[in-house]
Parts: sequence; structure tokens; C-alpha cells
Amino acid sequence: MVPWGQLLFFGPGLRTRLYGALVEKRPLYEEIKETLLARLAADHWRPGELLPSEMKLAEEFRVSQGTVRRALDDLVIQGLLARHQGRGTAVTRHKPFGFFHLFRDDGARELPESKTLRISVHTATRSERDALELGEGKKVIRVVRVRFLNLEPKSWKSSASR
Repeated sequence: MVPWGQLLFFGPGLRTRLYGALVEKRPLYEEIKETLLARLAADHWRPGELLPSEMKLAEEFRVSQGTVRRALDDLVIQGLLARHQGRGTAVTRHKPFGFFHLFRDDGARELPESKTLRISVHTATRSERDALELGEGKKVIRVVRVRFLNLEPKSWKSSASR
């Protein structure tokens, strides 16, 4: 039996968690991002394949195109999707999901949730320049995120990319 405080209710593009009379709503773009991430992990689209247009996704999730765009932008920053001018948004060629799955005690796979804490642009440090093979004075994008499983933080990661 699931404790009252952990009941989940799903609606069109919205997941709500109940804590007695308190209702906590997550931003819609995070819900959409989570749904798209689960579809990517389940191979709903192959690497290189285009996703439906922002307009079609907005219709599916019953939200604005801006909300869909924000979810897609987060997945682009994570390197899971790539935008192609005039073509649309496609799945990247690499398959990063092997290490994203965690296993429960009963053997079932779970996909952790991710929350981006900070995105910034700064001059690359020496270690970042070495790792990314960049010249001195070059800028990098720094992404700091926390991964959660069952709403509990499980890892913290800070990464840089060109």
C-alpha cells in the first residue's frame, strides 16, 4: 500500500503530488521534459530521428509552444537532442541511457529525474580546457544538476561543454 503522502495522480501533461491538503505542482515544462526523456529511454525515437514539431507536441500536451520549447531546450543542453535549422529537433546519435537507469529492489528499472540548478557561461578552467581541448580564454557552458530517485537526491553533477 502506498502511503497517503506518496500518491501520484497523472493528468494531461501534469503530475501532482498530494501531501494532505497541500498540493504541490511541478512546472509543466519539467513534466513534458520527463515524459520526453522516458520516451527517449524507451527508444520511442531512434538516434537521428526527428521529433514531432513543437506545435504538434504542444497540442499533445495541451500547453503552449513556449512550454514545449523550454522542455526541449533542457534536453538539448543535456545533449540528448539537437536542433537543426529548417528541419526540426532530432535525437542525438549517442545512447546515454545505459547509466541513467537505476534498479529497484524488485529488479525493475527506474529512470531518475534530473533538476538543473544552474546554467552559466564562463572562461574555461585549465582542467576544462585540457578535457575539451580548448585554447586559453575560450568560454564553456557549465551545467550543475541534481539527480533524484523517488524524490530523494542521489547525485550532484557539474559539467562543462563547448
